[in-house]
Amino acid sequence: MLTWLVKTAVSLRANVEAAADASGYEERAKALLEQYSEARESFNRIALSANSSTVLPRLTFPTQFYEDSGVALLDKIRLESHKALGALAAFHKPLSQQELDKLTALRRELEKAEKALPDDAYGKNIARAIEEYEAGHFLASALISSRVIVYILQSVEGKDVDEKVRSLVKSGTFAAGRDDVRQSIIKASNKSRNFLSHDIRISAEPSDSLALLGDAIKLLSVVPKAG
Repeated sequence: MLTWLVKTAVSLRANVEAAADASGYEERAKALLEQYSEARESFNRIALSANSSTVLPRLTFPTQFYEDSGVALLDKIRLESHKALGALAAFHKPLSQQELDKLTALRRELEKAEKALPDDAYGKNIARAIEEYEAGHFLASALISSRVIVYILQSVEGKDVDEKVRSLVKSGTFAAGRDDVRQSIIKASNKSRNFLSHDIRISAEPSDSLALLGDAIKLLSVVPKAG
């Protein structure tokens, strides 16, 4: 998207400059600005996940669209999109061997758990969360894992997480004395809801994303008995 924005802004700028009446390109410029605004939201989420101070600013359409104002807007779109492309390249750092080993182990756990699932959507979502982590998109990974966790727990009987844990004990999903499992479910529930909140200040560390991935895969054992 960002590369396309740069190329389109350059092309449209040339058209605006060459036109006798720039207003003929006003609607195309408006459409390009809308695309920029969508890209801006996506990029800023990624920047937040990467703990980067680089953000794309909100751009507004000029009150009067003529050659100078149109060129100025298109230059801003091109420059800001180009800046974002450079920042994205810097965000992604190679994963450590420890992280790669952990992701490999998680994939193996997922493959085993998928065999008992009634729906392949669970596995597809978690596989996507792993891919996002591999790409360095830790917030995106955390959000997908959180969605899976919340979805699974919503299918368990109980008004709150403690009641849901009691329901799982009653159904025989795990033994009553397994306090470690109880604490793990409560922690996963709380953490996932934090990431799915509307608080834009919340960002994801790699450790958060890995923990949520692990929790989501563990909770897959609940699905056949809760569904």
